[in-house]
Amino acid sequence: MKKRSLVILTILSIVGLIAWFSCNPFQAQDKASMSTYDVLNGADVARATAGPEGYGAGTTGGAGGPTVTVTNGAQLSAEIAAGGPKIINVNGTITLANSGASVIYVKRVSNISIIGVGANANFDGIGFKLVEANNIIIQNVKVHHTHASENGDGVEIDTSSNVWVDHCEFYNESPAVQSDKDYYDGLVDTKKGSHNVTISWNYFHDHWKGCLAGHSESQTGDTAITITFHHNWFKNIGSRTPLLRFGKVHMYNNYLQDIVNSGSNIRNGANIKIENQVYENAGSGAIDDKTGLGEGPIGTWYDDTVGYWNLVGVQYINCLGNQPTTSTSSFNPPYSVAVDATANVKAIVTAGAGLL
Repeated sequence: MKKRSLVILTILSIVGLIAWFSCNPFQAQDKASMSTYDVLNGADVARATAGPEGYGAGTTGGAGGPTVTVTNGAQLSAEIAAGGPKIINVNGTITLANSGASVIYVKRVSNISIIGVGANANFDGIGFKLVEANNIIIQNVKVHHTHASENGDGVEIDTSSNVWVDHCEFYNESPAVQSDKDYYDGLVDTKKGSHNVTISWNYFHDHWKGCLAGHSESQTGDTAITITFHHNWFKNIGSRTPLLRFGKVHMYNNYLQDIVNSGSNIRNGANIKIENQVYENAGSGAIDDKTGLGEGPIGTWYDDTVGYWNLVGVQYINCLGNQPTTSTSSFNPPYSVAVDATANVKAIVTAGAGLL
């Protein structure tokens, strides 16, 4: 009898182990754990950690200069103000209190890299403002809850050139609980003629007004704006992925998931090429009284001056509202890049976007 009981117990144990491995209770369902996402292969890793592509190609930041390490905002601001070339490693939590300022200014300086050490560069309540800066890299930092930071942005890029924002994480609060969509401003906003900008491999999530390109309807100088967005993950964003006025933008291989109202809002004569990009659960379908278009993945909303798009390989999954399948422009950026197949975008981006 004991022998029979032992056999039954052994069989039950094996069955239990099989069930445990098939439904691992330690698998997280968010970006904090990559166990539910595809792992990047060797070629993907090489590309995800290489230099900037697109309009920002050639941005080198502080390469060739000394490397320094800072642990608070006051040290960081002092190193930036001293100029470059310089690589500044950030190893600590940066706050309004330890910065002694309302924002981390990158102002009238050139050849600076600001790079987070591991997962330790935590900008809690304070963002960056670039003004008349050139050849700047911001990489591997987490920026969040920036309401009290100047203008409320994660990164504000004004009158600057050759900027690369790469492998960062930006968030504030979910639109579901953030009752005032203007409480924060943008996650990364590019304004006032800034050009040769690349925004790549970032994780943008839980926020209302995602990314802006073009300051306002009266800022016609923003026709000079040129930005490349690639391999970014936009998740649970209310709108502005991005909002584009006047400038020229190339978006490729981005994954836009759970966009609450309107997605890529192309206005004021702006031109964009959207290539091999995936929109999933994007758009509310509500009709905009300015243009008559339903809020959806791609269109012109909240302004009756339209923009133009060149669409190649765009995929819509379970979306509402305007989902164009034909182009209204033949715009192409003045460079060539390798573009991943649309079918692979979701896996590649969810595995590779965010902190290194």
